[in-house]
Amino acid sequence: MPKPEPPITELPVHVSAEWGKYAERLWRVYDRIPPVSCGGRARCCTLLPEMSLVEAVSAVYSILEMPRALRSQVLHNMAEYFLLNPVRIMKCPFLRDGLCLIYDHRFLGCRTYGLWPEEYYTRMADANREAKKRVRMAWAEAGVAIPDAIVNFSVPYCNRVRVAKGHKRPSGKTLLKLGVKVDEISSDMNDALRQQFTNSFFMDLSFWLAANAAGARTVVQMKLEAVRQWVSSGGGGDESGKVARLSDALCNKFSAA
Repeated sequence: MPKPEPPITELPVHVSAEWGKYAERLWRVYDRIPPVSCGGRARCCTLLPEMSLVEAVSAVYSILEMPRALRSQVLHNMAEYFLLNPVRIMKCPFLRDGLCLIYDHRFLGCRTYGLWPEEYYTRMADANREAKKRVRMAWAEAGVAIPDAIVNFSVPYCNRVRVAKGHKRPSGKTLLKLGVKVDEISSDMNDALRQQFTNSFFMDLSFWLAANAAGARTVVQMKLEAVRQWVSSGGGGDESGKVARLSDALCNKFSAA
């Protein structure tokens, strides 16, 4: 069970003090991705992508800079996403009216979607489905049957992204190397926290935020109860109370920053 520390609003001193240095390195990686245009705007924003620690910290700063009302809505979305993503195909918590609220600071997975060669993307999608099958087995041990539609779902391959004139489409190997570079920044920033974010929170921003707001054990239990209720009711249960409780905890955590 992951430990609910360090709090997201109390990042290690050297991370907060030197954030500009890590953010600059992250942007240098992003700058290696060519500018693109997309014919399927927001089509890919069905899921909150996996990310490295440095991108999760960047998201925290983006949320902190939002106006209070917008921040509250995003944190409500994050709470709902965390509690119910095993049984519902949900949009990214940062998506509103078909627009990304953190577009300029979007994650590597968002920036590279549509750039992967189809064979690379297919392999990654297959691996993701196999991982979800293992997750379903873990839920089954807790007495919860995860729907096939969730396990088999993957964001479809995109062929509507066009690289800007004068720029070259990166190869699959190049895109993989960019992911390694981002992870290296996370390791340099705080390797212990990077390992915790990767291995205990599964590179899931919603889990990390929820655990730091209300405690890991508490939110895992809340999620188990919410998912059980959803499945037992055939998708008609009312989980609004649990979502509201977790949303309030998230808002309180961020308002204390």
